[in-house]
Amino acid sequence: MSWQNWLQVLALVASIFVVTRLLGPYLARVLDGGPAPGDRVFLPVERVIYRVSGVDPKRDCFENEWRTTGGFTIAIHASAIEWRGPRSRARAKGRR
Repeated sequence: MSWQNWLQVLALVASIFVVTRLLGPYLARVLDGGPAPGDRVFLPVERVIYRVSGVDPKRDCFENEWRTTGGFTIAIHASAIEWRGPRSRARAKGRR
């Protein structure tokens, strides 16, 4: 391997180490149910999403009815496919 390849591997390992050190404590705090930075901004948005999707946030994720979760998942995927669709078809025809 050339020195450029070794440099690229070293940069990848260093970036993984940095990201792990930054996100590890944050994820541990969030998954333990403690306060996390950004809660003041994201909690109201999360409540709106829960209310629209019909998911009860106080219940355990395994207790929510599978039809609610499945329906919401299908709706999100369908909207993403529709949102991406026209641009993908235009690109396939050679237009931008």
